[in-house]
Amino acid sequence: MNKTKLYLHILEKIRKLETRKERGWRRLKRNGLFEVLGASDCILMNAYQAASGQPVTDLDTEGGNIELGLDSAYYSDPHKLFMNPNLGGPDGDQASWIKDKFQDQDPSRVVVFSHHTPVNLGGDELRDPDNPEGLWNEVVAALGNKIPGTWYFGHTHNAAVYTDTSAIGKAGCNGRRAGHGAIPYGESVTLQKSLDSGLIDYFPKTHLGPDDIRVRNGFATIEIDTNGSMTERFYEIADGETDAQQVWP
Repeated sequence: MNKTKLYLHILEKIRKLETRKERGWRRLKRNGLFEVLGASDCILMNAYQAASGQPVTDLDTEGGNIELGLDSAYYSDPHKLFMNPNLGGPDGDQASWIKDKFQDQDPSRVVVFSHHTPVNLGGDELRDPDNPEGLWNEVVAALGNKIPGTWYFGHTHNAAVYTDTSAIGKAGCNGRRAGHGAIPYGESVTLQKSLDSGLIDYFPKTHLGPDDIRVRNGFATIEIDTNGSMTERFYEIADGETDAQQVWP
């Protein structure tokens, strides 16, 4: 396939994607974009379940932590390869839903989950800090100009536990990058510099073998007890193994 045909092929894929997105948006608008799920102390937004027609319910959020799952890609531009994450504007359905459900909550209890990142890889800068339509600023604004207590995100195929001296930590949020669950990747020079300078506590750098530039994949877990106490753990696992090793804390 030559360059011209490849370009046309990509444009056609984008056109079909936009068509499916528009159909999905009409369906979501009809059924309600967001779904409230969980136990008595958990709110989770789930556009997929809402699209399937499941009813929107409400619940008591007194005590414990509140988990907020965001769709950071739905409103992004496919022509930019979904690299401009956002909530869809301050008056959009997603931001309005957060304002309705979360503004009266203690922000330190809010645990945000998103695909895209609110902070750069090294942890020394928030992503798009001067852009009111950037993901970080839109989330903070939707929460009533309050900083969430913890934020888990992926996008970059790597992992990092950001410290209080990182940009996101200085803002008052525990930043957790957990995008190391699949495609093999190598040891990050940027994250090593951040570890040396105290911006992060952990990043994966256990190689799969003595002559292999790839490092182990992994995952993170969160346990929240009935008193609202949250325990976080990061794990790594070698290829072909079934037992993961806890590596942080």
